[in-house]
Amino acid sequence: VLDTFALGMVIIASATMAFAGAEFAASAARLSAPATSLPMSLVYSSAVVGFGLICFHAVVHLYLNIRHPELVPDAMENLEREAV
Repeated sequence: VLDTFALGMVIIASATMAFAGAEFAASAARLSAPATSLPMSLVYSSAVVGFGLICFHAVVHLYLNIRHPELVPDAMENLEREAV
């Protein structure tokens, strides 16, 4: 239950940051980087892509937690397996 709540919070936070990053990248469309002349919206869009991937990963993990809980090992089970 706690893992599902934590994943929900990650989804909310990463989706919010991706949306805010997209707005910020769009507002910087007129700017260009001094050294490379790349548009700054391209540079800032890397945050949008990163937070979008975090959100996607959390959605997939949440789906696995809800639909197939037997496929998601417990935290202690992972630690015990790595110790051997």
